Amino acid sequence: MMWIKRINDVLAANVTLAMGTMWCVYLFLVWSLLPLVITPSQEIVFYISSGILQLICLPLIIVSQHVLSRKRDARAARDHAAVMAMLMEIKTLGKDGDIELYDIDLSDITQRLTRIEKAIKPPRKARKTTSGRSP
Repeated sequence: MMWIKRINDVLAANVTLAMGTMWCVYLFLVWSLLPLVITPSQEIVFYISSGILQLICLPLIIVSQHVLSRKRDARAARDHAAVMAMLMEIKTLGKDGDIELYDIDLSDITQRLTRIEKAIKPPRKARKTTSGRSP
């Protein structure tokens, strides 16, 4: 039974991804304009538009949104677990004395970053005024 659920999930996600494109919009536009070109096709177009598109595609899109939501939630849970594991590792290293987390001199780091920024950034050229003198 698990393989049936997997097939349903893949089908629902793929249909939603296909129907969420501009090509699908163009297809529906051509389909809706078909009765203007071929008059006898009006009943068929109305039947398919009201029957298939509304009764089948809309619930399918809703189901696939639930499938994609479950996948996003699972990915978020895995990411959260990985981040929490890294945090615990960092805290463990800090307690063992391997790295010093709490004795950081922020003013020294700020001064170093300022010197690096000045070395990288070229000096600004003085703007010329209309009289040709610098301001």
